[in-house]
Amino acid sequence: MARHLTDEPHPASRLVVGRQAITDASGDAIGYELLFRTVDGEGPAQSKLSGDEMTNEVLYGALNIGLRYLVGSKLVFCNADRGLLVEAMPITLPPASTVIEILETVMPEREVLEGCHRLRRRGYEFALDDFTWFEGAEEFLELASYVKIDVQAVRGNDLSVLIDKIRPYTVCLLAEKVEDATELPRLKRLGFDLFQGYAIERPKIMSRRVLEPSTLARIKLAATLAGDEVDLDELERILRGEPGLTHQVLQLAATGQLGGMLRNVGTIRQAVVLLGTRRIQGWIALLLAHSVGASSYDTLLTVLIRARACELLSVLVPSVSSQTAFAAGMISAFDVLLDVPAEELASTLPLTDELREGAFGSTSPLAEIVRDVIDYQTGSPTLPPMLSNIASADFDVAFASAFAWAVSHAATVE
Repeated sequence: MARHLTDEPHPASRLVVGRQAITDASGDAIGYELLFRTVDGEGPAQSKLSGDEMTNEVLYGALNIGLRYLVGSKLVFCNADRGLLVEAMPITLPPASTVIEILETVMPEREVLEGCHRLRRRGYEFALDDFTWFEGAEEFLELASYVKIDVQAVRGNDLSVLIDKIRPYTVCLLAEKVEDATELPRLKRLGFDLFQGYAIERPKIMSRRVLEPSTLARIKLAATLAGDEVDLDELERILRGEPGLTHQVLQLAATGQLGGMLRNVGTIRQAVVLLGTRRIQGWIALLLAHSVGASSYDTLLTVLIRARACELLSVLVPSVSSQTAFAAGMISAFDVLLDVPAEELASTLPLTDELREGAFGSTSPLAEIVRDVIDYQTGSPTLPPMLSNIASADFDVAFASAFAWAVSHAATVE
C-alpha cells in the first residue's frame, strides 16, 4: 500500500545520543549512561556548550528518540550540572529508573543540596561522577546511591585509600573508564560492584529522525501552561494541529511509565491527562530551551488532512470514537515522517489496543477507515471498493472539509 505523504523531504531532523553500558560483576547490563554527542559524533570535549546545555540536549534527544528504544527497562544514568540540580532546568526522565550523575565540578552548597533533596523525594537516585575526596564530600555521599571512580585517574594505593573512606556510606561502587578487561578481577577484589568503560562496551551512537514542532506552536503551548488553571481544551487544540508535539507527548507518556504501572492512551486528551500539567510544563520548558526548526508546510498540511478526514468519517461508523480516529490518522503517518518502522512505533508508543490497531493495523472498523483515508489521499489505484464500506461521495465531502480545517490550523506555522 502506498504510504508516501509528499514528495517534499521529511520534515524531520536527526537527533543523536551516546549510550554506554554499565554492567554488574557477572557482565549483565544494569543500566546505560546517556552521553552528549553531536550528529558528527563529537563529544563534550569538542563542544562549546555548557554542562547544562549539553544535559538539555541529551534530555531532549532521549525524549524524542524514546527511552524504551535507548535503554529498554534498564536504569538511565544522566550527567547533571548545577542548573538541573537546583531545578533551573527541567528533568523529564522518569524518577523510578533514573540515576542523576552529579558532576565533579558541582560543590555541595546549600541551594544544590536543597535541590538534591527535592529530587530525591520525587524518587530520583544520585551517582557521584569522577569522585575524588574533597572537603564536604560527606554531604553528597549521604545523598548518593552510586559512586563512580575513574580508575585511570586514581590508581594504586590512592584507590584503596579512597575506597576505604567511602566504605562507611551505603553506596554502590562503580569503576568507570575500565579500559583493560584484565583489570576486572582486581577491581572486584577492591570492592567495585559495577563497571563501565571501553573494556565493557564502547559508547554507541543512537540516532533517530524526529518531527520538528513549529516555534509558534511551542510558544502557544507554553502560554497555555503559564496560568494557575490549565485549559485542557486549549492544550488539546494546539496538539491536534501539531504532529511533532503530539509525537513528543506520546513519547513522554511512554517515558513516564518506565518503572511504573503501564497505562496506555487512546486519545490525545488522555495522554495530556495522564501526564499532568507539571510534567507537560517541564517538557515545554525543555522544548523552548532547544532550538529546532519548523515542519514543512506541505507535509504538515498532509498529516492534518489525514487526521481530520479520519475524524469526520468516523461519525458514519457508530462503533468508532471520533477523538480516537483523529489520533489514529495522525499517528499512522509517524512511520513515514520519522523513517521508523511502524512495528517499532506500535510497540514503543503507549497506545491502547484500539488506537494501535487503528493506526497500524487493518482489521478493526477504525483501521479500515484509516487505511481507506490513506489510499484516498495517496491516489491508490485499488479504489474502489473501500474496506470501510463508506461511500466515495462521503470521502469527497470529508476531504474537502478536512482541507479547509487543515489550512486554517497549518497557517499559524512559522
